[in-house]
Amino acid sequence: MPANPRRFRFGEFILPLIFFISTTIYLSDALQNGAIFRYGLPSASFMPIVLSVAMYLALLAVLIGQLSRRRTTNDRLPQPPQVSEEFPDLDAPAPPLGLGAHVAMVVVIAISFFYVLAFRQLGFAMSTFLFSLGLLAAFQFGWSKGVLGIALNLVVATGISLIVYLFFAVLFGIQLPGIGLLK
Repeated sequence: MPANPRRFRFGEFILPLIFFISTTIYLSDALQNGAIFRYGLPSASFMPIVLSVAMYLALLAVLIGQLSRRRTTNDRLPQPPQVSEEFPDLDAPAPPLGLGAHVAMVVVIAISFFYVLAFRQLGFAMSTFLFSLGLLAAFQFGWSKGVLGIALNLVVATGISLIVYLFFAVLFGIQLPGIGLLK
């Protein structure tokens, strides 16, 4: 056994628990919308149910990963120092999250909140583009690369918006809101 085995920390499971509760509320609301299929086509409750199932599977993967990491960390015997430092120790516990990670989490929650609020006023295309751009900024994807990084972010956000639009509007035939400010 290692000299200081990692003890159970409830903090590692708070965010997945919050997501589990939110997903359950979301799924229960989707199940009240009626049948999943109408006239042989997916209805309004189809995608929320699919997304909820995907979220449950993702949460299960996170939980298994946390427990597996904890088990391997606790079961690992102390090893002699390595002669070569070519490869990092992939089984080492992750360093504690800094202030930047917590700020990014709050920013993602705020961006998601504003996305929901602006969805009807700005329409699907513009709000999804701004949401994608905001997430890329929150995770600092390419912004430090100057003009090329900004151009890359604009292309990625446009691509995300286009793919999501094609998925919902073309593949499933769901009518998405236009710009509400022009009405």
